[in-house]
Amino acid sequence: MIEGIKYIGADRFVITEDRLKELLEAEVTSQAANELGLYDGVRWDEILSFMYPDEGVTPYDVADSLVGRVPGLLP
Repeated sequence: MIEGIKYIGADRFVITEDRLKELLEAEVTSQAANELGLYDGVRWDEILSFMYPDEGVTPYDVADSLVGRVPGLLP
């Protein structure tokens, strides 16, 4: 299990309630920041390359890479 998320097969996951709350909180925060214009001019490629080397240059790429690391997901 990685941070409250477990792969159970067939593209299905089990997630703890606490982790789900954390993810929803992050989504709400991100949407609010976007509405406030806080992401205008953000250089995702630079910060993500620093924070997540070799994982991607967009938030989606990094998330996709991290999901790929969930134990049991890869053959």
